[in-house]
Amino acid sequence: MARMPRVLRALLFSYVALQSVCNAELQDELKAAMERVADQMRDKYDMGLAAAFYSPKLNFTVASGYTDAGLGMGNKTRLAQVDDLYVWGSTTKMITAPAVLQLVEQGKVNLTDPIALHIDPILIALNGTRLEDHFGSPIHGVQIQHLLHMTSGIQDYDGEAFSRAQFANRSKAFGPIEIIGKFVSPTLQSVPGQQQMYCSTNYILLGLVLATHYHQPDSSWAWQNYDQASVVPKALQKVFKNSKFVMSGPCSQYTPVHGFMEFYPSAQLPKQDVWDVSCLGGWTAGNYVGSVADVARFTYELYNKKKSSILSSASQALLTNFSAPHMGPFPMKFYGMGTFNLAWSVGTSDAYGHVGDTYGYQSQTTYIPEDDFVITVATNVETTKQAQPADFTCLAYHELKAVLTGRPKPHCAMVIPQRFIGKCVCMPEIVAIAVPAQGQVDTFKPFELSTILWCHAQNRYFETADCGGAQPLFKAAAGTVPRLLEDFTLRCLVTIAWSFAAYRHKEEHLFQAIGDHLISQVHTANCGELANIAWAYGLLQIHHERLFQEVARRANVRLQDFKQQEIASIIWGFAASDILPAAFFSNAALAAQRLALTPQQTTNILWALTRRRCKQSSVATTVLALLPPATKQIERFNMPEIAICSMAAAKTLLFVGMDSPSPELPTINQTESAPESATEEASANVESLNSSTAADKANVKTTTLLQALGDQSNRDVAKQFAGFSSALALLPVIGLFLTEYLLRGFVSDSNSRWMYSAFAAVILVNVVLVAFVVHCFAEGFPDQKMSEVDTKAEKEIGGACTERKIEEEEPKKDKVFSVDLGTLQPPALLEGACQGMFRALFAEAARRMDSFKPREMQSLSVLCAQPLGLENAGDMSAGDLRSCCFALATTGSPAHQPLSLLDELLEEDQDLFWDPDPVEAANQ
Repeated sequence: MARMPRVLRALLFSYVALQSVCNAELQDELKAAMERVADQMRDKYDMGLAAAFYSPKLNFTVASGYTDAGLGMGNKTRLAQVDDLYVWGSTTKMITAPAVLQLVEQGKVNLTDPIALHIDPILIALNGTRLEDHFGSPIHGVQIQHLLHMTSGIQDYDGEAFSRAQFANRSKAFGPIEIIGKFVSPTLQSVPGQQQMYCSTNYILLGLVLATHYHQPDSSWAWQNYDQASVVPKALQKVFKNSKFVMSGPCSQYTPVHGFMEFYPSAQLPKQDVWDVSCLGGWTAGNYVGSVADVARFTYELYNKKKSSILSSASQALLTNFSAPHMGPFPMKFYGMGTFNLAWSVGTSDAYGHVGDTYGYQSQTTYIPEDDFVITVATNVETTKQAQPADFTCLAYHELKAVLTGRPKPHCAMVIPQRFIGKCVCMPEIVAIAVPAQGQVDTFKPFELSTILWCHAQNRYFETADCGGAQPLFKAAAGTVPRLLEDFTLRCLVTIAWSFAAYRHKEEHLFQAIGDHLISQVHTANCGELANIAWAYGLLQIHHERLFQEVARRANVRLQDFKQQEIASIIWGFAASDILPAAFFSNAALAAQRLALTPQQTTNILWALTRRRCKQSSVATTVLALLPPATKQIERFNMPEIAICSMAAAKTLLFVGMDSPSPELPTINQTESAPESATEEASANVESLNSSTAADKANVKTTTLLQALGDQSNRDVAKQFAGFSSALALLPVIGLFLTEYLLRGFVSDSNSRWMYSAFAAVILVNVVLVAFVVHCFAEGFPDQKMSEVDTKAEKEIGGACTERKIEEEEPKKDKVFSVDLGTLQPPALLEGACQGMFRALFAEAARRMDSFKPREMQSLSVLCAQPLGLENAGDMSAGDLRSCCFALATTGSPAHQPLSLLDELLEEDQDLFWDPDPVEAANQ
């Protein structure tokens, strides 16, 4: 064989090397894009996750968040790793279906065979029963293809009864025989083959089919003997190093990834960590545990048409045959054989794979044939909406596609009108929808109208002047919805209210009509819906007191179930609406303390709690308790957030409980300027200080010495004062006469004796005075000294904020005060947390001096001037101001002093309004 010429070999080598470098650079860019999406989803849903990209040429994995925390629960001590094992739930069906089709390819099973033909043998061997004994004769009409296609009519086992039984026996592994006998209804809900209904029981029965055919004649019968990994060809099995099929035991035995479950409404199960719950998950319907890399690779091997290693092309076509009768109101075929039609999650015409939903974990793996790659994501949370896997897939797909094609990244949103099935929509498709939609508002179904409004609200930031926007659509909807209120569910109405608020489109009559209608339905709302009601009405400043009363009543009994963004939004909404029910604010403030809050959530809560004068000691306690974690993450705060936190701390320390007029909220403008509002607030407050100081001094009520001594708490001082006063009055007189009497034997002249006696009396007066002074200096003081500011703050927090006097002899009359503030020890807390907070604030101000606006610098100058004894503070240069801030950050106690300037916070500026991000709108 002729050797390749040296030049050609060099060229080939150069080409291969260049191709490798280009692939490495492309992979890095793709990985960075997916990491951005992972971090965004981590923060949005408060979860840990891992994700994988797989194609023949490129593959990588990413991870974000923590595996021991989610949904406001857990400890956040273990970072998510790319090779972590997740619990995949129903994705197991994507493994079971091809195993059955392999039996079909081998001629052992026909798709039209009655299932009893292949299941009765193992049932007879295990317990002497047949399928007919449980289901009756209709079961003979159920075929293998019906189980695969979810058209058998058999009812699901995974309902309220099973959930209650599983959580009553958390680690118990319910096997297939027990599940069918105890939790599956014997009545078929439809004629086999006529209607597609998602049902995990179908795939448990398919597991029994597989167990029958994989039974070895010389072994005992057991469903556990079926090796689920056998679906993977032996040549590929070594690739799947991080895959397990659970037969017994809790998930904690198989993975370090905790699973966090939201409130489970059907079984009334509270949100919780389910790491200790059985991981069997319906056996062949949901027992797979593995890494995202393994699942992505299996997905590609299963569906790619170029080099299929698991099934023949004919069997692949059966997997993606979505021609079965569809379920529900959507004109789509959603399920093939062990395969979901997932085109809706990426917005393309063709995509498939599977979603996973089990206790505490939700996931999705998606193959896009047009691009020939797989996107796989697994999360450690289970939400009622099940939106996070599809949301990640939607955004990740279009981010990756933009990198691969070199086109600008589109702005996309995942619209989910019902549980997990929705639509991935991108601009300009969103804008194109608005124009025809505005003329057809009357023809939309309630969930359709609320969904399209939600979509435009999500993407309002992407609209440009030349695209027209969705204003006409919102105006048309505002005229239609009040006429058709009876047709809308609570969830639809909450979504509409959220959409109008998020789009900044205020329609007073619409919100009043929705509020009147919601009053009788609020008792059925979940935490997210309650938060969104408050947020929407608060943002647009629409006052509906009866609705807020009902929201507060419902929220009070559910506060322990609120997530971080929900508690922040509902507290903010009440404050922004100027509706402050005492019991709700007290309980909500305490509930906020147990959550791990982001900077923005902390800011929202502090802004809300101090928007009006504090009414309960628990509210003040919450503000003080939120300051230490705010100090620790100060570098993550932006300028408006720093301004809000410092104002909240100042008001709590010095002005809690003071009776002063409260400002009116301004009318919200369509043009948003939220990021500047907090610093404008600081500037306006400083401008009001000089005018308020004189008025305050004039209104100060003086206390006389006699009144002070008459106070019961000063009784010991009064006794001492009386003793020394008596000595001062009597001893000189007694000394005068006693001295005159003693001198009679020595001085004969009377005038001289009285003169000497007067000298003695004067000496006695001075002795008494010196003794009094010595006594004062020798008097003991408490070991724990507190500054004047700290003492005043403690008195106000413990007294004025509760609006009633707490007597010494009844220290536990006010439970909140005696328990919470007593535990926190306010003097020490103020010294450590608040001083630390303000020192950190001044340090950050010095570091960021170059980013301040002129008005912000003027405000900061006034705050810095008093403790440093400076004049003409408004004329400070940036360099001088940086030096002042640095001095206050490093000197300690003077950092308290700027508080004395803040006398009438938030009383003059009518343009400020802190505008937080909302909870994501509820789905229909």
